[in-house]
Amino acid sequence: MSEPQAVVRAEWRVVLNGEGQYSIWWTGRELPAGWRAEGTSGARERCLARVQEVWADPRPAGLRRRTAEGRSAEGVCVAEIVGRQARRVPGAVAVRGEGFALSFGELDAVSNRWARYLRSLGVGRGALVGVLLGRGAELHAVTLGVWKAGAGCLPLDPEFPAARLRALLTATGAGYVVAEVACGPDGFEGQVRYVDDPEVRGALARHSDEPFGGPTDPEDVAYVTQVPAAAGCPLSVAVTHRGLAHHVVASAQELTGSGDGGTAVFASVASEPAATGLWAPLCAGQRVLLAPQALDPAELGKWLSAAGSFAFLVMAPDHLELLVRQLGNKESAALAGAFVVAGGAPGPAAARLAGLLGPGRLRTAHGTAETSYGPLLAPARPGADVRLHVLDGACLPVPDGAVGELYVAGPGVARGYVGRPALTAQRFVPDPYGPAGTRMHRTGELARRTAAGEVQLLGRTDGQLWVRGHRADPAETEEALHDHPGVGEAVVIGVRAAPGDVRLAAYVVPRPGAQGLDAAALAAHCRRRLPGHLVPASLTLLDEVPRDADGRVERAALPGPYGRGGPDGSGSRV
Repeated sequence: MSEPQAVVRAEWRVVLNGEGQYSIWWTGRELPAGWRAEGTSGARERCLARVQEVWADPRPAGLRRRTAEGRSAEGVCVAEIVGRQARRVPGAVAVRGEGFALSFGELDAVSNRWARYLRSLGVGRGALVGVLLGRGAELHAVTLGVWKAGAGCLPLDPEFPAARLRALLTATGAGYVVAEVACGPDGFEGQVRYVDDPEVRGALARHSDEPFGGPTDPEDVAYVTQVPAAAGCPLSVAVTHRGLAHHVVASAQELTGSGDGGTAVFASVASEPAATGLWAPLCAGQRVLLAPQALDPAELGKWLSAAGSFAFLVMAPDHLELLVRQLGNKESAALAGAFVVAGGAPGPAAARLAGLLGPGRLRTAHGTAETSYGPLLAPARPGADVRLHVLDGACLPVPDGAVGELYVAGPGVARGYVGRPALTAQRFVPDPYGPAGTRMHRTGELARRTAAGEVQLLGRTDGQLWVRGHRADPAETEEALHDHPGVGEAVVIGVRAAPGDVRLAAYVVPRPGAQGLDAAALAAHCRRRLPGHLVPASLTLLDEVPRDADGRVERAALPGPYGRGGPDGSGSRV
């Protein structure tokens, strides 16, 4: 008699909702409302491979139909809200920066000219335009013009190295770039127009500044934003107009009520937390003050004090610590009615300011592109349409006080990762606790919910961390180091350089026979490939990487780069 065959039960199945958005779900659990099985089941890898094969168009089915018919769904978008403010307070200052100021009326007029000019180049619905501009006079007008023309924006930082810009433009499929002559993209095969080119300025002047463009579809892409990935290759998140407007309007309602001074933007305009400061004040009819591109961080406190008080300020933890060191607690607290700590865990300065500001005036933002740059997490706001779930590995709620993973649901959930349908299906999953057919984002943040309903973040399930206001993964720096011909092995970790200030520390084992390898040369190699926040703040050469009996890196045995040194007190720093 033959032996009985073991029955292997499929663990996962491919599912999709009425909009044709794919995900995977457990075979032994009831499907959430609005989702149906596609027919493929089995191991996770098999199901994700199937999604990669069949999900060629990530746009919701309704948007595809509307695009084919040349129409848009109803919904409010940021450009429309700013346009309303231009009609309400045309003479009020909208954007001010080094050597320029634009009223709401002027901003609306210039953006209309840009929309017409971009349309004349072929920019339209479904196109993606790289906006390679710093904190200057054209930033808001060009972005609004792109949206009015029907396209989406890829925000780019002029301080990114050329290799990074090329990789971003290629990965996202951007067909156009608007830049300044001094920082134009190298090797880009699409159309490039320069805001300071006399021919472009002349063409703009010939276009009408009358209102332009019909209603924007809320499901079209507003921003494509770069985020890190555990594999070391950056991802691009498609943020819809619906998601962006939801976050910006909610932020304006929560943050601009304590004054009419708007805010100041002094971080990279391509960082995830930047969207709040760039657009929330304008949606409330208040100003955005743009810091000079070359502002020395040592002058941050002086510059903010001279600019006057603000309704709110969005600050990375290291910026807040720096501000308090420069101005002191009381003077810092007097700068704004509310502070939002975004891009990392708040440090000691935030705790001191919270005591001076009083309840609700210091907030913590989760702030990732996958959730349209929101939500504000602390203090919790019960009843908001953004839903925060703390769930276990089977997407089931954990008890209050227990640790789970944070999932975010609601209007801010992004479309997904550009060109990565399988990863989108893995991280944007069916929401069994929301309306039928909706999705929630699996954030990778460990969290717990208190008895009072507040969500506390406890760290990540992967290696991602926040460095100088940017979400980063050390694996990307490791990959860049491994590209150097003299590197045999590289390990990169996050270290706390000061309260609220996390930096990257790299440890490199030279390849056998490598000559002349030193920390300065490796740092220069990284700068040619990576944005500044991913360049290691310290770099130490080792004979070998310490490992335990299972071959895992013993991080506790790595030399300390900030004054502790290695076992012999050595260690090169850059």
